[in-house]
Amino acid sequence: MATLAKIKNLVIPLASAHNRVLFNAVRNKVMTNFDYMPGPYPKTEEERIQAAKKYGLHPAEYKPYPEDGLIAPGDYPELPMIAVSQKDINYPWDDPDERRNYEEPIHFNMNLLQEDKTDIGEIPFYEDWKVPLYFLAYMIGGWVIFSLAWKLPRFQPRMEKQMPFGKTGRKHYTFEPAK
Repeated sequence: MATLAKIKNLVIPLASAHNRVLFNAVRNKVMTNFDYMPGPYPKTEEERIQAAKKYGLHPAEYKPYPEDGLIAPGDYPELPMIAVSQKDINYPWDDPDERRNYEEPIHFNMNLLQEDKTDIGEIPFYEDWKVPLYFLAYMIGGWVIFSLAWKLPRFQPRMEKQMPFGKTGRKHYTFEPAK
């Protein structure tokens, strides 16, 4: 009971009309995941302009994903596929790890464009049609080397083991005192 009285004595000054700490916490808008969810697909020009303003884009730059039934993110803008690793390192980004600025819209497939994932626009080291040829050349070359080496003797060469009284009967040591 004494604990409840202590808690009451702590809460009353916070909730008084003079302090307003608790009232400000409730009155301020709390951002939730639903505030960042895309809205419905814009059907009119006015809805399109409002959606462009929502994502911080110029109406001429704003183009939503098409409603084809496969990907339907609503009014989310269709941004170019630029991987994080392709962006300029020396630019003064607000978030240098993600290489993006504050309030810059994130790509719908951002999980594919991060620096530890595949690079969408990276120029491949080998052309696609050459990769199977390199594989076959490597495998056939290895098979040829193996086939030629198979005919060579396969043992570890060693000398005959030296025993005190070996096959020859020769002594390798003596117990006689040195002269």
